[in-house]
Amino acid sequence: YEKLNSMQDNPEGQMEILTRINELNRLKVMVNNKLGRV
Repeated sequence: YEKLNSMQDNPEGQMEILTRINELNRLKVMVNNKLGRV
């Protein structure tokens, strides 16, 4: 619980999480596009 609270209070931590989520979504889209082409 302490870690979650500290991350929520930390804007930089939130930005890091958002950027990681965006990167994962980009990878998913790339994989889906490759699968769709084949």
